Amino acid sequence: MLELKSVSINYGAVKAVHSASLVINRGELVALLGANGAGKTSIINSISGAIPISAGEIVFLNERINGLSPDRIASRGIIQVPEGRRIFPFLTVGENLMVGAYLQKDKKTTQKNLERVTNLFPILKEKFKQKGSELSGGQQQMLAFGRALMANPMVLMMDEPSLGLSPLLTQELGKQIREINREGMTILLVEQNARMGLTLSTKGYVLVNGQVAISGSSAELLNDDLVKEAYLGM
Repeated sequence: MLELKSVSINYGAVKAVHSASLVINRGELVALLGANGAGKTSIINSISGAIPISAGEIVFLNERINGLSPDRIASRGIIQVPEGRRIFPFLTVGENLMVGAYLQKDKKTTQKNLERVTNLFPILKEKFKQKGSELSGGQQQMLAFGRALMANPMVLMMDEPSLGLSPLLTQELGKQIREINREGMTILLVEQNARMGLTLSTKGYVLVNGQVAISGSSAELLNDDLVKEAYLGM
């Protein structure tokens, strides 16, 4: 469904990603793991069209999409939940959610998605008229997640969703991610929390200094000595 073919990303003279290749099949939940600065966010920002690639290609449903503008990529169904949530603090919860539906022209689909999101995150229904700035960190993450779902994505990319959350909230978020994936949503999960990423996913890629160092099934990676030592504290 989505494939990166030998993608490299540069920031001036600094090479952030070196010839990275990965494949995401329809319905998969794929984890992209690595330490801070490994190139994870650069990869998903390049898929979204927010930053250009310097080599290689990005293919979605057999169409090369690198070089397209972010809005055209989003209109094809690739939606990103950014690191740090980036909700609109002075808009209400309801207004934030409707921002996510700006590309959706069918009102019935928008209403159906809104019901889906508020059923998945009941707290958002409860706080529907409150401003985003009045929510807790965990609630803001739910809002960012729900806003992305309002776009009716074909591929959902989540950048460090557990960042700054308590272990209890991280566990709850993991349940919601798993539920959405079980419904058929294709998900690329970028995480420093390797245990969470590999527990939720079926396949994983580990980035080291901008290169794919290890890849395989999540079960294999959970038992890999390098992954256990570097990322699982074992």
